[in-house]
Amino acid sequence: MLYYDESLSISLQSNSERHIDVLIKDSQEDPVWRASFVHGEPRPENRHKMWNTLRSIHAAVREPWVVIGDFNEAMWQHEHC
Repeated sequence: MLYYDESLSISLQSNSERHIDVLIKDSQEDPVWRASFVHGEPRPENRHKMWNTLRSIHAAVREPWVVIGDFNEAMWQHEHC
């Protein structure tokens, strides 16, 4: 779910159970920018699906882009405890 202020212009580009991708325009004078909100796959064997989705989105990006969220990626083994 994505909540936003009504003063923003939001255009949904794609979404799934694990991501929401939108174009955002703050005001009429401002340029469009892109935001992708991610909740990564908790199962390690399926995490490649989210990375493939982000690669696919990246191929279409022509504006400034921010990716925000929980990728469920751990840098060290002790983070799994």
